[in-house]
Amino acid sequence: MRARLIVRLAASLIFILLASAGTLYALAATGPVPVGSGLFGLQGAAEQSWLNLQSQSFDRVVYTLNLLDRRTRDMITSIGRSSESIALIEADRALNRVLLELSNLSAEERQATSTRLISELDRLMQVTGSLKVVPNENRLVVDAFKAKLIALHQTLVAGSPSSGELLGLANRSLDVPPPNGELTTAPGFKHPFTLIGRHAELACLQCHNTSVAPKSDTCTACHAESQRPVNHSLYPTECALCHTPEGWKGATFNHVGAQVTQCA
Repeated sequence: MRARLIVRLAASLIFILLASAGTLYALAATGPVPVGSGLFGLQGAAEQSWLNLQSQSFDRVVYTLNLLDRRTRDMITSIGRSSESIALIEADRALNRVLLELSNLSAEERQATSTRLISELDRLMQVTGSLKVVPNENRLVVDAFKAKLIALHQTLVAGSPSSGELLGLANRSLDVPPPNGELTTAPGFKHPFTLIGRHAELACLQCHNTSVAPKSDTCTACHAESQRPVNHSLYPTECALCHTPEGWKGATFNHVGAQVTQCA
C-alpha cells in the first residue's frame, strides 16, 4: 500500500514538472520575454526546437522571418537600456538565421519572400538608428550591423540574390568594420553634407571615431592641425587651396591663395 502511494506521488510530481516545463517552453517560444531575463535563453532554445519541427524549407523561412520581427520588437523595448547590446546581437543572429534558410530556397521562392524581408530591413534600420546606449559603447558593432542591412537591402532590390551572396552576408561578423563607403549608400540616408572624392569611399568609423562628430565640411573639422606636415606651417589652414578631395597627392600649389609671393 505504501509503495503504491509513493509511486503515485512520484508519477504526479513528474507530471507536474513536465507540464510546468512544457508551459514555460511554450511561453518562451511564443510570448514576449524581456531581453536578458532568465527566460530569454530558454526562449532561444525553444525557438530553435520549433524551427526544427518545420520540415518544408519555405515554412522555415517564414518562421525565421517571424523571429526576426520578434527580435526587432525586442530592440524597440530595449532602447535606452543596458540590454540594447544584447538585443542588437540577437537581432543579428536572427537575421543570419533568415539568410541561412533563404539560401536553401529556389530563386523563385526567394523572390516571394523579398517584399517582407525588405520591409523588415527598413524597420530594423530605423530602430538601429534610434539606439542610445550601444552607439556610445561600441560604434563598430552598430556600423557593421547597419552595413549588413544596407548590403542585403541593395542585393534584394537588385534582384534575387544567390545562395553565395546570402551566405556571405550571414557570415559577416559585427566585430569587423564595414567595407569602405558601404554605409554612405543607405537607402534614404542623407549625409549632412555631400561626401565626394576619397571621402565617399570611407567607412563611417574612419571619421566618426569619437563620440563627437565633425560639425562642418571644412578640412580642419576632421584633419587636425597636428596632421599637417612641418613644411606647411607657414601656409593657411584651408587645404582646398592646393588639394582636392581626390587625395593629398597631385596638389597644385596656389601661390596667391597661400599668400606666398616672395620666392627668395
